Amino acid sequence: MKFYWVLFVVPATLYSQTMKIHLPMQAKLQYEHKTFEGRVSVQNGLVDISRSSKLNLKLPSTLSIVDDGKFMWYYDIPLKQVTVYPHSELWDTLFWDVKKLKQKYSMKVIHQKSYTRYKLKPKHNMDIKRLIVDVSKQHNLISFSYVDNFDDTHTYNFLHIRHGKSDKKSYQFTVPKGIDVIRYDN
Repeated sequence: MKFYWVLFVVPATLYSQTMKIHLPMQAKLQYEHKTFEGRVSVQNGLVDISRSSKLNLKLPSTLSIVDDGKFMWYYDIPLKQVTVYPHSELWDTLFWDVKKLKQKYSMKVIHQKSYTRYKLKPKHNMDIKRLIVDVSKQHNLISFSYVDNFDDTHTYNFLHIRHGKSDKKSYQFTVPKGIDVIRYDN
């Protein structure tokens, strides 16, 4: 069993806070999207997060996101469209890059009985207004939630978590035939 330490510095205090998350992890995923008008949709899927900031998230018949460490492939299945972005700095910032985290976010740490909640707010204008990360006392990532610039709330709850290596192919994406590709990776 391996643990990775992430150091979060809380700007409003004189001490640092350490977040310990057990990676790699695979889990069932419950995704909830709440629009600013109050409409709620819930979908179930799977997620796989590596130690090296790679991600594979699947919501069957709706969405597939694969971050291979170089590019993030966002496949909107109903639209039949793949959008390619540079590797997502969000995972790097949360789990690995302390310097970027301190530069980009202010943070409040709230200790609960069975988990710790990290509330992050961007210091500068970003696509995300607020971010909440919940980590269990057993060092499992429980949930990840953010509010976007449209005031929609996106919540990812991780269930039935297991730890272990994934197949490297899990972090590879192949564009299906006949699918439009839009690239923002230049």
